[in-house]
Amino acid sequence: MPLALALLVATSIGAEPELRFVSHDTLTLRARAGLAVRSGAQRDQGPGLVYSGVTPNDFGGAAWWWFALDARLGIAAALQREAFSLEGSGAPSLQAALVRGHLGPTLRFRAGPVRLEGLVAYAFQQLPYFGQSAQPAFTAVARHALLLGARAQLDLGPVTLELKGDFPVALATLGAGSEATSLGGNVGGAVRVQLFRLGGWHFGALVDGAWTPDSVTVASGALSSQSVGRFGLGLDVQLRDVAPAPLRPPEPPAVQLAGLVVRCVDQTGAPTAAALVVAPEGHEAKPARCDEKGTARLDGLPLGPARVDATSPGRSPASAPLTLVAGENVVEVRLSGPKTGRLVLRVVDGATKQALPGAVVSIDGAAPAQSVEVDLPPGPHALKVTAPGYLAADEAVTVLEGQRVAIELALLKLTQRAPATLTVHVRDAKTGQSVDAQVELVGTGNKGQAVGALTLSIAGGTASVRVSAPGYLAQTRTVTVKDGDHAILNVDLTPKRK
Repeated sequence: MPLALALLVATSIGAEPELRFVSHDTLTLRARAGLAVRSGAQRDQGPGLVYSGVTPNDFGGAAWWWFALDARLGIAAALQREAFSLEGSGAPSLQAALVRGHLGPTLRFRAGPVRLEGLVAYAFQQLPYFGQSAQPAFTAVARHALLLGARAQLDLGPVTLELKGDFPVALATLGAGSEATSLGGNVGGAVRVQLFRLGGWHFGALVDGAWTPDSVTVASGALSSQSVGRFGLGLDVQLRDVAPAPLRPPEPPAVQLAGLVVRCVDQTGAPTAAALVVAPEGHEAKPARCDEKGTARLDGLPLGPARVDATSPGRSPASAPLTLVAGENVVEVRLSGPKTGRLVLRVVDGATKQALPGAVVSIDGAAPAQSVEVDLPPGPHALKVTAPGYLAADEAVTVLEGQRVAIELALLKLTQRAPATLTVHVRDAKTGQSVDAQVELVGTGNKGQAVGALTLSIAGGTASVRVSAPGYLAQTRTVTVKDGDHAILNVDLTPKRK
C-alpha cells in the first residue's frame, strides 16, 4: 500500500512537465480466453488430499478508463471466471467455477516508451476449501480484500510488453464454517501486437500468462493451498486521444537520404569499369566510377527520380533511370560492346596478283597472325606484312565504325623494285565527315572508290591525284614519293553552292 500511495502522490502532484505525452489511451477494453493448470492440497486432522486439474474454459475481462488529470487518473475493473476441474488422490472428481474481480482507482505516469501504473481496489476472490479430508466436500470461500497492484508497460511501436502483479490484503475470509485467514498474490505478463485501427480505436492481439498462489487457514488448523497457472489469448481494444500540445516544440523530422550501388556490366553480363554521372532530378549531379569489379557506391543522395549515365572508352554510352527511395538502392548499367569496324586484307604477289597464302600480318605491333579479316576499333592502324622471299611492306589504314574496309597489298619479290603506297583520306571540308569519293592517279588509269579512305600502290616519283564526289568541287593534288615509301594524303572537299 505505501508503494501505491507513493505512485498516486508522485503522478498527481510532483510530475515533471516532460512526462506529458502527445498520444495516449483513454479507454482500454480487454477480453481473454485460455486454460488453467491447477494443483493444490489440503492438510488437516484427516488423511489430507492432493488434487490437480486442467480446464480449457478460463475466461476473463478487464477495463481501464482514464478520465482525469490529463488521462493520468482513472478507474480499473476486472472480472474472471476460473474454471475448476479436479482429479487426484483423496479429492472428489468435480467441475465447478470460481469468480474473481476487483474495482478501484488507478494512477499512471509515462516517461518515453515506459508507462507505470498503481492500483488500490476492492477485490472479491473465491478460493477452494474441502472441509474435512476424510469426507471432502467442495466449498467456495469468499475473500474480501484491499488489492494493491502495479503494472508496467514498454511501448515498442506495434508491440507492447507488459508485466503486472498484485497482492490482496485480506479484510475478511468467509464461508469456511469458522473464522479463517487467507493469503494470496498474482504475477503475470503479456505481449500485445497492434492489428489495425478504426478512427481512434486501436485493435490488438494479446498473449498472456499468470501464476496465482492462494491459501486458506481455518481455526482448526486445516490448511488448503493451491497454485494456478493461466495461459491465454485475448483481444485488446484501446480508444486513443491526443493530449494538449507538449511544452517543447517537436523536433523537425529527420531528412531521409538514399544510398546507391551501381553495377556496370557489358553485353554479356561480365563486370566492366566505367565512368559514371548520377544525376538526381533537381539536384547537382555527382560523379563516380565503377572499378574493375564493376561496382560503385554513392551515399547521401536525395530521394526521388534520378538517372545514371555511364561511359567507357571504346563502348557506346549507357543510361539507366531509377527512383531513389530511403535506404539502399541497386541499379545495373549495361554497356554495349566495343565500337568496331572490319578490316579485310588481301595480300598478293606484286607481279602476278596471285594471293600469297604464306603472308603474315601484324597490326599495331601485335603478334603476327595469318588472319586476313579482323574487327578493329575505329581510327588509324599500322599494318606490317611479311612473306618468305618477298620484301616486307608497311601500310597505314583507317577503320570506320560499323564499316567494312577492304584493301589489297602487293608484295614484291626480293629482286623486284618495291612500289610506294599512297593512302588518301577524303572528308567534307565543313563537317569533317568521311565522303565517298573517286580517287584517280592521273594518266595511269589507276583509280578506286574511297569510302572515307583508299590505299593505292604507285611507282616512286611524282604523281597527280584527282579526287571527285557528287555534290562537291573536284580537287587535283600533286604528291612525290620514293620506292617503298608509305604516304598519306588528306583531301577536304568543298560542297558545291546550291
